[in-house]
Amino acid sequence: MKKRYLHIMLALLVAALTLAGCAGGAAGDLSGDYIDAPNLPENATAVPVTTPFASDDPLADVAVPDGIPDVDDKGQAEKLNYERDYQSYAAENSDVVGWVSVPNTIIEYPVVIAEDNEYYLHYNYKKEKSKSGAVFMDYRNSDFENARHVIVYGHNMRNGTMFHDLNSYKYKDFFNQNPVISFYYKGEKYEYEIFAADVVLADINFIRTKFKSDEDFVDYFAELKSFSKFENDVTVGANDQVLTLSTCTYEYDDSRFIVQARRVKD
Repeated sequence: MKKRYLHIMLALLVAALTLAGCAGGAAGDLSGDYIDAPNLPENATAVPVTTPFASDDPLADVAVPDGIPDVDDKGQAEKLNYERDYQSYAAENSDVVGWVSVPNTIIEYPVVIAEDNEYYLHYNYKKEKSKSGAVFMDYRNSDFENARHVIVYGHNMRNGTMFHDLNSYKYKDFFNQNPVISFYYKGEKYEYEIFAADVVLADINFIRTKFKSDEDFVDYFAELKSFSKFENDVTVGANDQVLTLSTCTYEYDDSRFIVQARRVKD
């Protein structure tokens, strides 16, 4: 616990000293229409066990993308399309189980799953070594239909590919005008209504997949929603499934940008 506390304190100190340099021009926009800093609880540095961020689902074996840019990769030639491209990807790689589609972005990608969260950080859909990696689902979500929290990761590439365009949700207008994410799993289409978007420190356990009770589940996402800078009327209930899209971001050292959405009931 002491080591974890010191690590978080160091991350916050580095963030305070380097914000202007690492965030670029956008992070200096304090107009209220842009997410420019983590909305953390006052006691975030201590991470008390009474909060949903106290992990009883350890992160030690759960890797999160670092967003390493591939300077030799100039980007993809064209935007992918589920109807046209999914079957060919699935036929080539049995790890391809789904597809994610985010409106008004380049995010149209097959989704893979492996036995861990390391492999597809470094390999593409053809299982070729690649700094861009692949968009992949957390290995703990192998039972998709019964998963309460589905987590999908992708690198934030400087060439604009992978989950780079997820950053569009840092803008209030985009957040309000693009409220639904489409996710296909083994040929079945599901839609998710966005309820939160936020920059979080990697130390915060925003990728829990196990919950002690329905109340624990609801309280966990209610607190995450409370940190979102932009608000709407979408809330998470005990019978909902939540989709979290996660990528690296640069406002703070070792921080992540997450977009969270509730599955629309059939």
